[in-house]
Amino acid sequence: GKEYGVPFSSTEGIFNSLDLNRCVNSSRNFQELSEEAGNELCKLIDDDIAKEYERYQSILASHASTPFFVIGSSVSASSSSSSSSSSSSSSSSSSSSSSSSSSSSS
Repeated sequence: GKEYGVPFSSTEGIFNSLDLNRCVNSSRNFQELSEEAGNELCKLIDDDIAKEYERYQSILASHASTPFFVIGSSVSASSSSSSSSSSSSSSSSSSSSSSSSSSSSS
């Protein structure tokens, strides 16, 4: 997964009651958080992810009319997969006919 971070300054108002009511931006790694502080941090991360998603959507929308080329298009990939499936079906039919002939000779 991707790591998400929030600006250090945005955590200045969040205090951890399980760490002598210190600001969470001075906590150590693996410091236990109070439920309230944890919820506030999760909300900051969720808001940051939502902003990033909106930014990517606007970038995609602004490039929607830009032509692009696909290398190895799905047309050639599907035609090659259909030819390989037809060859495998013909080989399976020949193997089933040979197995039936061997069982009839026993």
